Amino acid sequence: PSSTAATRVAQAPAAPAANSVLADLHAERQRRQAQAAEERQKEIQAVQSDIKAAKKAGKKEKASKKGAEDDNDNDDLDAVLLEFTSQDGVCAFGTCKEKVHTLMDAISKCRHCSKRFCLKHAQAEAHGCGDLAQRAEQKKWKDECSSS
Repeated sequence: PSSTAATRVAQAPAAPAANSVLADLHAERQRRQAQAAEERQKEIQAVQSDIKAAKKAGKKEKASKKGAEDDNDNDDLDAVLLEFTSQDGVCAFGTCKEKVHTLMDAISKCRHCSKRFCLKHAQAEAHGCGDLAQRAEQKKWKDECSSS
């Protein structure tokens, strides 16, 4: 029994040293995690600012194209038709590049915004016309109720 007591006394001073090492490791890990979270926030902010800049550039480009189209109404008709047909063959949903030229207009063309979408985005709610579709259905229902 006295030898185990001596061993316990010998281990007791080592425990605080081990605890301090663990505490130091834990503090270092927390610092690394905080630093990584900070870097992620900076990356997210950078991406968001890039997106905003791209949106602004897109709006400016769209406005300049619109102004140019107004000035040059009688441009080469073939070029204009080619541009529209090339755009018409791809889903109009933001990042989707699915081909829609094989789908019938009754399926792929939205009744509310007149754009063509793939089967994934063909529903009005899926591509952003949900409010318009809801209002149209409410109006249709009210008209049916009032005519009865």
